[in-house]
Amino acid sequence: MSTYVQMPTSITEKLTKKSKHNEAMTLFAIGTQIKDGSRTASYTEKDMAALFGETERTLNTYVATLKNTGLLKIKELVKGKSDFRYNSYYLPFYKENYFIVNADFLYEDIPTKLKGILLFLKANCWNGTNYLEYHSLNELAKVAGIGKNDISKYKRELERLGLIKCFRNHLFITCEHFPLHLEETPKNKIYQVIYDYCFSKEIIPPYKKVDDADWDNSIFLIAEKYQNDYERLEKDLNDRCANLPPEVSLEYFCKALTGRMPVKKEKKQPKPIHL
Repeated sequence: MSTYVQMPTSITEKLTKKSKHNEAMTLFAIGTQIKDGSRTASYTEKDMAALFGETERTLNTYVATLKNTGLLKIKELVKGKSDFRYNSYYLPFYKENYFIVNADFLYEDIPTKLKGILLFLKANCWNGTNYLEYHSLNELAKVAGIGKNDISKYKRELERLGLIKCFRNHLFITCEHFPLHLEETPKNKIYQVIYDYCFSKEIIPPYKKVDDADWDNSIFLIAEKYQNDYERLEKDLNDRCANLPPEVSLEYFCKALTGRMPVKKEKKQPKPIHL
């Protein structure tokens, strides 16, 4: 079974019904059943209905919506000679515009509606982070796919359960099943330490700038100094960055921690075209 589920950010655009959050969770549930690179999965509507506390007819409607929006493909299969019919689902692999969620999220004792809202919030987070900016509750309601009259109620409930935290017009997903990375590489770990430190200070973490070629050079310089010594990194953050400015960048931390600044890449000017 899948350890992590790849979810497309397009759920916020393609799922528009009142049941959108449950539909998103249905897609997620099917994604947990992917076993190999074929990207196929089987999950009976009867079992999903029992998991979500819904009827099979309702789950059939959710699955039909996911099919009609192109979020999955369905192939009806017959098992053995018993004429027992079931669906095999195919979910595409996304190279961009997706986010990752731990498969164990499916079994958390959290109402399905709230889980679906978290998926919508994550789909709107800045790339490589678990936070998003909003300027009003109406704007947050739109992002979450909730009616403006209900956003305060759901926001309070998500905060009460420790699933989100809000400050300075930013919402942070604090649910443990939404990782910032899959591989525990030095670069990923360093960003995680800096991210967590900023969060503890209620400062917006720096944006993780990753171009098509590789990581931001600031991360390389920090990694070069600390060589997997994350305890020393945490100590130096507390010693050298005790009073963070309102806005920080990876360049700021690179200068404070290493005394160096990354060399900016020169942009090549396009050659003139002679006609």
